[in-house]
Amino acid sequence: MKGALNVPVSSILDKEFKELFVSEAVKVILAHDPVVAHETWMLLTQLGYENFRVMKVEKGM
Repeated sequence: MKGALNVPVSSILDKEFKELFVSEAVKVILAHDPVVAHETWMLLTQLGYENFRVMKVEKGM
């Protein structure tokens, strides 16, 4: 997506992204596999982060 910041799932707990997740801005989680997207949402939500939306990536994107 234009203007998006790509954070690989393997890096979501890195300290460098903490400020991104604590911000009140809406964050969108995109994944080709909806299970991976929802697992990521669940982990971040359980850690207390908020304002996430999960979107499925259609083939060809």
